[in-house]
Amino acid sequence: MSLTERTLKFEIFDFMELVDLPLKDYEDDHNDWFENEFGEEERYALGEMVDYQDPTQYELIWQTHESMRRFFWPLSASTLLSLPHLIERDIVRGNVIDIGSGMGFAACFMAWKWRDCHVTAVELSTNGNIRAREMAKRAGLHNITFVESSLQQFPPNHEFDLVTSFLTAHEVGSLNKLHEIYGHESHSDEFARINLEKYQSDYAQFVSDLLNDQGSIFSLERLGGMAEQCAWIGGLRNSGVFIDLEQSTFVYPYTASWGGRERLPVFVGSRQETDLSMGNFENWYNQHPFGKDVE
Repeated sequence: MSLTERTLKFEIFDFMELVDLPLKDYEDDHNDWFENEFGEEERYALGEMVDYQDPTQYELIWQTHESMRRFFWPLSASTLLSLPHLIERDIVRGNVIDIGSGMGFAACFMAWKWRDCHVTAVELSTNGNIRAREMAKRAGLHNITFVESSLQQFPPNHEFDLVTSFLTAHEVGSLNKLHEIYGHESHSDEFARINLEKYQSDYAQFVSDLLNDQGSIFSLERLGGMAEQCAWIGGLRNSGVFIDLEQSTFVYPYTASWGGRERLPVFVGSRQETDLSMGNFENWYNQHPFGKDVE
């Protein structure tokens, strides 16, 4: 880990300490917090516990500050690992919206670090919004607004300079069904090519409708296979938002059941059209280590 990366992560830890979130030691980019904290059966239970289509489970997780603290790392490690990339891209400015903000960690961190910005955090969960408001109060924030709303109820207005989506795309619309549909074919370049060219996504259109002409998108998603990732970025492109692969990367939050590291994409984009050919995507996809190759 570089000195810059360590500095950024300690800055994030400063915020976590301020808002009373549990700290862990980072030894490298691919820390073993999950394995160290829980046994195999507990890890399986935690992984299976959250049904992303069942909001009542989130309500239980975020019912109290203590329950939120207990499940912070299992639910937020990939978000935390992505934040240094957000900082380094220097795209946080003006009006920011965080979609599906959960208990508010990423939204409150952005409001805390970039005090000249105004952050709007949109989350359907009542308890999530309660915990987020508590976090904002602990951090002394006055530049953040919390909106309890579904995506369908939130009005698109093209006013935001940055739209962030932390693990939201797979929870809404049809993206959450893709892995089930593709199975082992989720890495198929045939399906990926079709999705990159033709996929339509209501959520991608929603993101596009929030973004102004000079705005940026920062998207960390639980989309493992090539076909799933191409569906997301193809849907964005077909909605007028173009991913810049040179600015995009992966994070590796924890060891998966198959023995390698989970590899989650971090996509950065804007209204500026990019050369997003299948060949360019494959080169980008393959130049980053796969989970089985990460120590």
